[in-house]
Order: sequence, then structure tokens, then C-alpha cells
Amino acid sequence: MTNTLNNILIRAESIAKSNWIHAVNILEHAAEEFPEDPRSLISMGDIFSQKRRYDKAIACYQKALTVKPNDDHLMYVIGNCYFAVNEYRMALAYYKQITDQNPEVIYNKALVLAYIGEHKESINLITRLIKLVNDNPFIYFLLVEQLIRINKYDEALGYLLKAEAKLGKHKHLLLLKATVYSHQQYWLKAFVAFTEYEQLTNITNEDHLQAFAICARNIGKFSKSIELLNTAISINPHSYPLYEELTRIYIQIDDLPRARFTINNARKALSQLTPVLKMLNDRITESSRQDQ
Repeated sequence: MTNTLNNILIRAESIAKSNWIHAVNILEHAAEEFPEDPRSLISMGDIFSQKRRYDKAIACYQKALTVKPNDDHLMYVIGNCYFAVNEYRMALAYYKQITDQNPEVIYNKALVLAYIGEHKESINLITRLIKLVNDNPFIYFLLVEQLIRINKYDEALGYLLKAEAKLGKHKHLLLLKATVYSHQQYWLKAFVAFTEYEQLTNITNEDHLQAFAICARNIGKFSKSIELLNTAISINPHSYPLYEELTRIYIQIDDLPRARFTINNARKALSQLTPVLKMLNDRITESSRQDQ
């Protein structure tokens, strides 16, 4: 029996590369012929998972679990499928049932907890994990991101420095460092970190561009700040905070024509001016009258 099933599984695996539906049909027949062996169901689940048919994959894995109860691998892959469809609490329920809580399982649990807003519990798991695995950048990323969410900036910076010492320069570590320094209002340090990050990658996230621009403004680098905000606006012309920040800078450097131009662009891009933009527009109008 074992050799027969082994041959079927090998054949199905080969066929799946070119015709996965046919492979599933073969495995369905195998599951009926050998109901006491879960491998046909597991192979079907793997194919469905690879094709992102996660509901079907879960069904196969759960059926296999009835044949092979409490199997760690099945618990893990079912958890991963639920994770893939944003069913985070279901994913966590399966991860918790795994007997061998290895680093990969712990990381996935911490990630799920982060997604459902259980930041402190996530942090507790990751700090435990770092004692086991301290050379994986993604563990540090997740830990620092959670610490930032609960405003533990000094602790976040401490782990960032440890990560840099262990792993060297990494663009995401630089971004996180810039974010932490920005929250601490260490504007020059944040600007330096953002600048190093910019040298490693093209910044296309409007929030990162705005944060970089605010750092530049706060150390008097207005031209750089204006350049960054204009780039962010070109990416998302419907983001009103970008127009507000750009208008403030033009007012600060007493460039009222460009401030007015920015307000006019905001009028075209937005359904209406925000209260802040209206207030800034009134300030521009009042300053123009005083200059006359």
C-alpha cells in the first residue's frame, strides 16, 4: 500500500507543475483509496495553498488533522492559511496548539498579535525570541515597530543600535531610526538617518517623505523640505496634510506667492479646503494686505 501511495504522490507532484487541477483529481482519488493516510490530503492542501485557494487548503488540512490529530505541521500550515486571509485570531488559535514552539512559530504568533493590536504581548514574545535568534533583521523590525506603537522610543532606539551592531547598515533599520528620532524630536539625527536611507533607496511612501520634510524644516533646510513635499504631492495629490505643511513652509520663509499657489493647487485637488488650509489662506491674505 505504502509504495502504491508513494508512487501516486510522486506522480501528482510532477503533474501539478503543469496541470494542478489534474493533480488534485488524482489526490482526491488517492484520499478515498487510502483514507487512513493523511498525505494525499496534505498534498492537496499544499497545492491549494500555492494557488492561494486558502479556503480549500484549510479544508484539506483540517480533514488531514482528523486522521493525524495534534500534528504540529498541520497546525502550522492551517495557521498560515488563516493568516493569509486575515483571519488573525484563528491563525493564533492554531499557532498556540503547536507543541514545538520553535522560533518560526513564535515569530508568527508575535506578528499575529501585532496585527490584532496586542502590542505588549507581541513585544514579550519577540524579546523572548531575540534571545534564541539575534541575527534576523525581521525580528528586530517587528520588535521596534511595536515599541514605537506604544511610545517606547528609548527602548526602540536601544534595540535599533543593537541590531545595527549585529547586522550592519540596513535600509529599514535606518528608516526606523529616523522614525524614532523624529518622535523624540531629535531633528538633526532624524534628518541624518533619513538622508542615509534616501541614499540606499528611492523614497516613494508619502508618509516617509512628509516625516523627512518635517525634519528638514526643523533644522532650517527649507529647500530640501519643499522638494520632499512636492515629491509626496506628486505621488498623492489628494493628501491635505502635504498641502498644509508646504503652505506653512512658504509662509515661514515669507514666500507668499508660492504659498498662495499651493493653496490654489489644494483647491483643485481636494473637494474643499480643510480648516487649517482656510486659516493659512486667511493669513496669506492678511499678510498681503499689510505689504500693500
